[in-house]
Amino acid sequence: MSLKFYNNLVQTSETHAIFGLVAAGVIPALLALYLLATSGWNLLPAMDSYDAKRVLEVIIIGFSLLFGLLYRPVRSRAVLIIGLIPWPVQLAIALVFTFGLISALASGNVFYGLTEVSLYFCLFALIFFTAASAQLLGDRMLTLVAVFLLLLGSLITVTELIGLLVHWKFGQPATSHTLFLRFSHPRFFNQVQSWLIPLMVLPVLAFKGSRVVAAVALLNLAFWWALLFYSGGRGSPLGLLCAFGFVYLLVFRNERFGYWRNMQIITLVAGVATYLALIFVPQFLGLDSGDAVAGSAGRALAHSSGRISYWQNFLQALAEQPVLGIGPGLSPCFGPVTYFAHPHNFYLQLVVEWGLVAGLSAAGVILFVILSVINKLRAGINKPVPLRAIIVATGVLAAAIHAMFSGVMVMPASQVCGVLVFSYLTALLLNPGQAAIMGNTARYKRTWITILALPVLLAVVQLSYFLLTEIPVLETRANKFVTEHGVHHSPRLWQHGHVCSFPE
Repeated sequence: MSLKFYNNLVQTSETHAIFGLVAAGVIPALLALYLLATSGWNLLPAMDSYDAKRVLEVIIIGFSLLFGLLYRPVRSRAVLIIGLIPWPVQLAIALVFTFGLISALASGNVFYGLTEVSLYFCLFALIFFTAASAQLLGDRMLTLVAVFLLLLGSLITVTELIGLLVHWKFGQPATSHTLFLRFSHPRFFNQVQSWLIPLMVLPVLAFKGSRVVAAVALLNLAFWWALLFYSGGRGSPLGLLCAFGFVYLLVFRNERFGYWRNMQIITLVAGVATYLALIFVPQFLGLDSGDAVAGSAGRALAHSSGRISYWQNFLQALAEQPVLGIGPGLSPCFGPVTYFAHPHNFYLQLVVEWGLVAGLSAAGVILFVILSVINKLRAGINKPVPLRAIIVATGVLAAAIHAMFSGVMVMPASQVCGVLVFSYLTALLLNPGQAAIMGNTARYKRTWITILALPVLLAVVQLSYFLLTEIPVLETRANKFVTEHGVHHSPRLWQHGHVCSFPE
């Protein structure tokens, strides 16, 4: 009788363990699935791919946040992670979103401003829930990320290879603007590349000894480097170069990092060779590759594409409204509808739109994060976890630098990718430990859960209401806008530059 009871108890425990493991992986798996699915297919064919990605992003982050609030292990661990943040930094974070909210309420377009603040708050909160999930998964999080990178890397590689072959077969020049169709614009793919290129060697770490996995991972990485050059992106190579250089100087004594660095160098060289092959193959086929060269290596690298002039005008708007800024998401509203839907500099955008208090507070938080990551990496430079953290931190740093010149923190796929990557880094470097887990009181947890849950729910409601009210008028508004301005547009939330043309 006792043996039967023991067996039943063991089976029950194993079932609970499996359920807990699956539940812990729901949030990061959903984020990874979103990136995979939207990078290969348009899941909402009634909309253009960019609009569809934004709608699906809002749905995914809303569901993930609600799941995180309802599932106790993820919720409790997220609270513990937040509790490790020093109180001055917590205060600075609170100031950012408080003044962002006030700025939205004081702006000329309250509904849009509230939606913009809600979106960024949801993304920020989701980082902690995803980090909590990653810690609960343990080493299985590395496996999940590795499988995701293998699938996404292979999907993009095969898709773009097919695109090149189709162009060549029909005698058409393949340019950066005729490829990358699932990303609407080549720069949106570049943003994902900034986050992920440093991480694409993780499958080699996750599946040690598998030559097939290593070959697939490295071939994908080499082709992604080639696509980066072929696309003509400038901000992404700059961000990656600076990130690799900085991290190398920081941890060059780590022997295991040297192995990873060598893999990146080899794949980079292979990527350059592949890029050259993609340029010369059309010539052997009798096709003109001049457009491809002009859109990649032939681009003027030092040209700002009008950014500097726009930034100067943008700063003049801040001088007129320094405390609260011009309103979240309303950067083009101080003049006529312009080419720039956003400033292509996330840090400048935050301070000018949300005001000096929010901008300076955000700068303090960013500085704290940078210094914390540096100290963590240097403190445990020869341990196995920091090697993984070094790789992930490089991706975060590359994207952060790229965000000074592009909409890395604005576009939906890049935002979701950023949550996944940055939360993994948070999970690796901000672990509460068993003592902290056991030592926190139920009252402490309830207090933080209340503080976190209420604004999260309000933000999710705001985003949901936005979708319900905007989608039905999408086609009518688009037709009217084309008639009045002669330019196609997308809805307010995902086409920032036209928000001022819509009625409140």
